[in-house]
Amino acid sequence: MEIMDLLLDHGSLGVFAAFLIWLYTSMQKRMDLLVESFQKQLVEIRKEYKEDVTDMRNRYDEVIEGLNKDSLDLRSNISTEIRAIGTRIDGVDNNVEIMSLSQSESISAVVDISKVSSSIKEELDGTTKKVEQCLSIMNEMKENERLRNLAKQALTNT
Repeated sequence: MEIMDLLLDHGSLGVFAAFLIWLYTSMQKRMDLLVESFQKQLVEIRKEYKEDVTDMRNRYDEVIEGLNKDSLDLRSNISTEIRAIGTRIDGVDNNVEIMSLSQSESISAVVDISKVSSSIKEELDGTTKKVEQCLSIMNEMKENERLRNLAKQALTNT
């Protein structure tokens, strides 16, 4: 009450000073509420950002895992084809040995070997193409791994 009496004793300037004090305190309360609300919004935005980054990382990891699986399947298929070709080559080897024993059959055996050789050449050409595809996929995987490492570094830097 003493403050009010003191302010009222000074007439209109005292009333104006009381108004300014009231205005200052009410604005300060309002600013405090706004700052608190803003900080809550920042916390929520950071939480959503972290969730989004985690979701993107999980999707990226799934894509990388799929590419790795495809690469392993391709390697397995190439390995199986190489074994099959090796078996056929062993068969050709056996045919060559049999042909060397019989000179009368050598002409027909040479024709057979020529056919088998061209078949093997075609298979080797196909296998070569598959190996080149595998190398291309592996290079792409290396590039994806490099990008993933860069993304992880970027996340750790931020």
